[in-house]
Amino acid sequence: MSGGRPVGSVPAGAPEAVSKIPMVTIWFWLIRVMLAGAGVAWPDYVYQHLGQVVASGVICVALIAALAAQFRAQCYRAWFFWPAIAMISVAGTEAANGLHVKLGLPYFAVALLYLVLLIALLVWWRSREGTLSLRMIDSMPREAFFWAAALAAYALGTAIVHLSGVVVPGGLAGLWTWVAVTGCVAVAWRWFGLGPVLAFWSCYVLTRPLGTSIALRLAAGRGEGGLGLGLWPVSAGLAVGVVIMVTYLAVSHSDALAPGIAAVPP
Repeated sequence: MSGGRPVGSVPAGAPEAVSKIPMVTIWFWLIRVMLAGAGVAWPDYVYQHLGQVVASGVICVALIAALAAQFRAQCYRAWFFWPAIAMISVAGTEAANGLHVKLGLPYFAVALLYLVLLIALLVWWRSREGTLSLRMIDSMPREAFFWAAALAAYALGTAIVHLSGVVVPGGLAGLWTWVAVTGCVAVAWRWFGLGPVLAFWSCYVLTRPLGTSIALRLAAGRGEGGLGLGLWPVSAGLAVGVVIMVTYLAVSHSDALAPGIAAVPP
């Protein structure tokens, strides 16, 4: 993850491409956590009212549409990137739960499977492209690797949610555990030399249980240690917050990378 573009990746005199991925700032992580929290209420509702087949079909169509719009964009656009992230999150949730519900795999096996898949994707990405920098997602293969890794990471995070007991009232105390673990990764990257690639993908996985824990703490009754706001108000409020943040980023372009910027740690 050293600075600069790998030798030979861009012909001499050719214009620099613009990364299709935003700068990884506090906005990125806030939206990631809020998206995870916003998804606590809808799955049961959707499957109860639409049925498994219809709901899965809708998710597939929405995922394809979101990724198609993102891939067609010439550079990062907040209103293309974040809907794609949202749909990858939905698909990742279903990828993990589907293996457990349909195939009967325990969540430990599901987590191990997606951990191996994520590592394999990163190794393949690095060997093929010569870099894992998020500031160099400037070609279709690199973007495809990013979205595949994001899907595997979110599925891994979903399996960890179930393994850790986050989804039950007794798991609410785990909120501070996830805050601490995520914080330790950030501190290790900032001050103790943890590799930026490992730090980024670790935090990407951890934002799933962290966001879910926060949402459940807000929604749970006061007798369970929560604020008693209810799942749907919390889910809707977080979704509105995401829309507001994405709108701000789309207007301000504050997280967009300029052409030719050096590839520094994400």
